Amino acid sequence: MKKMDYIIIKPGKDYYYSAIQLRIESFFNNIINALELINDDYESSAYHMVAVEIHSVIGTGRLHIENNVGIISQMVVEDSHKKKGIGKFQPRSFNLGLSEVAFSKTNGFSKMKTGEDIDLTFRLWENDLKTQLIEKAFVYHKRRSTIGQFFKQTYSFGTARPILNKKYPETAKITYWFPSLFIIGFDISIILACFGYWQFIAFYGFYFTLLFIDALIQNKNIKVAFLSIITSFTQFIGYGLGFLESKFIKK
Repeated sequence: MKKMDYIIIKPGKDYYYSAIQLRIESFFNNIINALELINDDYESSAYHMVAVEIHSVIGTGRLHIENNVGIISQMVVEDSHKKKGIGKFQPRSFNLGLSEVAFSKTNGFSKMKTGEDIDLTFRLWENDLKTQLIEKAFVYHKRRSTIGQFFKQTYSFGTARPILNKKYPETAKITYWFPSLFIIGFDISIILACFGYWQFIAFYGFYFTLLFIDALIQNKNIKVAFLSIITSFTQFIGYGLGFLESKFIKK
């Protein structure tokens, strides 16, 4: 398998103009003023993530921050790397659309507060309806821009999963337990370290050190490397705690 690198760049840096060309081919092909459309009010201040394989840009996306909100736009993947996902496409509520037939058969979203998009996807499949990624369509999507917001989001995702597993037992996977097992193991490791058994907490230290090094190599930015540790730990805690509470406490 070829190694793929993910790099965050600013305009003018390595790979930027290759990413520009990929965006033009996908969204602005045969448009005379394509570069003018690319260079809008957000372009120069935005962060650009590129996926690189053997020194070639195969994917890119743009992120700009406005009023403490991250907005992603113009995400594209090179044609030869499309349709390489695993399993069926699962639409998400921030970028899905339904036909009239699909809505009539499913009645749209259920009353679930979180996980409603996954629930809808499963009901679409149960009604022998197909889901499909429209590759040329793209959306402006506001991401969570603070650690607190990200924690609440991942916590909500965690609480939804046991409900979905109970409702659709054939979709349950052991991997959904991993974040919860991670934080349980971390807590036990801290207790053991207090009694002199530091080997277990050292494992977590080793893991986060590797995470830091990988992020630093990929992005060449020490701030991003530190944030990768914080956001990864936040994701584990949020999803893991939400999963455990929904599984064993909330009924």
